[in-house]
Amino acid sequence: MCQATVTYTCVCGKDSKKVPCYMLNYPQHLKDQLMTNEEQTELETFKCKKVCNNLKSCNKHKCKETCCPIKRGHADPSGLHLCLKVCNKTLSCGKHQCNSFCHLGFCKPCKTISNQPLLCPCGTAKIEPPIPCGT
Repeated sequence: MCQATVTYTCVCGKDSKKVPCYMLNYPQHLKDQLMTNEEQTELETFKCKKVCNNLKSCNKHKCKETCCPIKRGHADPSGLHLCLKVCNKTLSCGKHQCNSFCHLGFCKPCKTISNQPLLCPCGTAKIEPPIPCGT
């Protein structure tokens, strides 16, 4: 059993620890013989305590993941930096809130429509349904 020490780094690369060579470099069947399940689990789940604080996809909210594997400006295939908070901004109609996930740019137009005719207060004009919200 190789007792030389090697460096094992957490998934984000901010922390590392020294472990015996066999813990990392031996095939799984040998690790099973030499290590307890607890030792293997501890090694597989090694994470540092650093909180990410990079901006999420909305550019407003920050990632609070501990030992986040996504580096600033790099691809995020697992979607860890996708903002999943609801936007809740008031839409252009002035009556409803955006129920999309937090996002960049303007919100989409209000999807609420009225099926009642809209009458001008003086009674001379009438708009037939469907009538978009805010008309």
